[in-house]
Amino acid sequence: MEQGREACCSSEDSFMPEYKMLKTVGQGQFSKVKLAIHVPTVTHVAVKMIRNEKDYASVVASEINIMKSLKHPHIIELFHVFQSRDTTFLVMEHASQGDLYRYIMERRCLHESEARRLFTQIVLAVEYCHNNQIAHRDIKADNILLDWMGNAKLCDFGLAAKVPPGHLLTDYCGTPLYCAPELFVGEAYDGFRADIWSLGVLLFLMVVGRFPFWARSPEGLRRQILSSKYSIPEHISNDIFIVIIRLLMINPGSRPSIDQIMRCSMITDTLARLPPSTQRLPGTLTTTSIVSSMTVMGYKSEENTDCLREQKDNQLMATYLILKHESSVGDSCHQPVKPRQSGLVLNLGDHHTFPVPLRRATEPAPLAFTMSCSLQETEHENNARQGGTRHSMPATLCHLSDRPQPPHLVFPNRPRSS
Repeated sequence: MEQGREACCSSEDSFMPEYKMLKTVGQGQFSKVKLAIHVPTVTHVAVKMIRNEKDYASVVASEINIMKSLKHPHIIELFHVFQSRDTTFLVMEHASQGDLYRYIMERRCLHESEARRLFTQIVLAVEYCHNNQIAHRDIKADNILLDWMGNAKLCDFGLAAKVPPGHLLTDYCGTPLYCAPELFVGEAYDGFRADIWSLGVLLFLMVVGRFPFWARSPEGLRRQILSSKYSIPEHISNDIFIVIIRLLMINPGSRPSIDQIMRCSMITDTLARLPPSTQRLPGTLTTTSIVSSMTVMGYKSEENTDCLREQKDNQLMATYLILKHESSVGDSCHQPVKPRQSGLVLNLGDHHTFPVPLRRATEPAPLAFTMSCSLQETEHENNARQGGTRHSMPATLCHLSDRPQPPHLVFPNRPRSS
């Protein structure tokens, strides 16, 4: 493992000169994520560095292909893929406010208005994935990032799968606390319905500040999830209450599809109230103006035209995609474009106050589970910030802190889904 990390680190020295590495913001067993500056545009990006391993080549290839196929305002965008002998580099959009897990933990739980807004954005991202036959299979707070405007961005497609209509999956993976009951019984399952369950766990966590299911052992957790025993505090609003119990139905066929979730009142009412600033706006720069800017930066116009026509995956295309992305969303960390010069040296003095969230770096691992735990568990917080590890089941769950929990009751007068 240490040799692999050394190889990954040594690859940084040979990484393309268009990127200036700043610091590591997350690390896993097989990968790490670094905050970097894309020198030509002076824009912050996240660079995921994955150690090349023969056993995981197909997993990494799947993650790259899926990310390349996704273009959505609430999904982290992939700009460029570069491979050296030892390492695969994924250059991605940088979300400067960190992950939703930390955001919830700092506030203990979210105000319902904010939870509705963020959950709606997450559902929009999942709807886009499902409509494109992609099951994420690891939806959780750690895999939701927040951009500089506080908007949600779904990330980490290392366990995602392209699923034809009607096809069932047989490989069991994800994070146990978010896993649907059917993943614990050893039978083929619907990846999309499993995502719906994970959304229910996520919404519960956002508004309550704890997980609906927790136990001190894998078997205890399994029993809780299979029996779907959980309680919802009285203060939770009825519309959120109803969505949670519909998403956390034991029978996968009883859970709503993503399209049905989009039609529930909680989502439709939130969409109607969302200000335009929370959504990606159409790009303010046309392709022609972006190409013109790239010419000023030192790229040849003929190369620009050829690259865009052939959709090459190279540094020129990465610059184009970054400029296009910035014109769409803006970025508080984005600097004005400057002409590209040979031997350009960045002065990083202006970036010392840039907020760098410690984000999880997911390592590729087939047929595996990622670990998570209670918001009250300091050990899990440290592990998550370091990137966490993937474990094959069974895995040892970290224990709850001794801080007493308030009673949480399900009130019988609440409306129930049929």
